[in-house]
Amino acid sequence: MLSVKQQLYDYCKKYLATRIEEAQQNIADVQEASVNETKSSAGDKYETSREMMQQEINRERSRLYELQKLKASLDVISPLQENVLVQTGSIVYTDLGNYYIAVSLGAVENNGIIFQTISLASPIGSRLSGLKKGDSFIFNNKAIRILKVA
Repeated sequence: MLSVKQQLYDYCKKYLATRIEEAQQNIADVQEASVNETKSSAGDKYETSREMMQQEINRERSRLYELQKLKASLDVISPLQENVLVQTGSIVYTDLGNYYIAVSLGAVENNGIIFQTISLASPIGSRLSGLKKGDSFIFNNKAIRILKVA
């Protein structure tokens, strides 16, 4: 059976791969629609439609770029590495929640346990960075204690 860390890593990889594929497909669909757009007698309408399609392509390309950056940051993580200190790739169990330090994708359930997938660049991620089991810190006026780092 896969470890919790491997399962969370695999979830993040699959999630990003799906979103990247969607963005690529959206770009291809809009480009195809743009090519198939026939110039109508109302020239302004045609130009407005083409401009809107180009804006949509630009939005999807920007989204694709951000997703590819997330994937690249995930690709450097080894889900087999055990951690003592909180760093990228760590699972952190605290008395107020559990975190997978990788990329910021939100909440994920694994075997009935909720994990927030976050990056070290996030506000809570930067507070957790370098801490170890037993350490405590204040975040949003709440005292949080680290129960386990894996």
